[in-house]
Amino acid sequence: METINDFEIRIKEMRLEIVDQNEAVDELATSIQHNKQQLDQHDQIACLQTLRARILKEVENTRCMELTAQRGSYKSNIFYGLTAFVAGGLFAARNNRNDALLKGVEAANSVISKKSPFGSVFIAIGKEGLPKDVEVVPISRLARESHKSELDVRVSLQAKGYLIITPEAFMQVLDKAERGIHRGTISLPMDIDKLKLVTYAMEPHRMVSSRLESRSETSG
Repeated sequence: METINDFEIRIKEMRLEIVDQNEAVDELATSIQHNKQQLDQHDQIACLQTLRARILKEVENTRCMELTAQRGSYKSNIFYGLTAFVAGGLFAARNNRNDALLKGVEAANSVISKKSPFGSVFIAIGKEGLPKDVEVVPISRLARESHKSELDVRVSLQAKGYLIITPEAFMQVLDKAERGIHRGTISLPMDIDKLKLVTYAMEPHRMVSSRLESRSETSG
């Protein structure tokens, strides 16, 4: 038959078991939380890598299209330049002008010298930031279509709330974001305000921003 002392011993043993179980539960919870954090970090980094691959592909495709458009424009200018040369020369000759050849050259130069912007490709980041609100913007094509300068197009996009940076600067942003996720100092999503803090010290972005802000203040 158990005595009171035996019961007290059993109670102490049960209390020790409960303490051990609580510690085991805490350790398990900590381990689960750590594993969850690692999985979250892995998923976020994978998301950024997917974004990186998409942007790189779109930038490459856009630059290829710009090169094709530039070549087409060059050939078109040559054709219209030759047409202007012939037409200008004939017009001058019919009017008994002695400088028919010179007029033809001047007419051709007026056509060939007309230059349109080509090749400028930027990244526009909207208010929602990474990873969803990012797009490749063919600045030169928009400038040609709107008959505006490339700088005016960038200023217009910035006025709509977009952060405009070069593809190279954007890759640096992704690098910084991935390192921050690894360290646990950054997590997705990153809105545009957080991205501005990340990009503030980056030279490519600072150069673009200063030009845009200067132009905006002048226009205002």
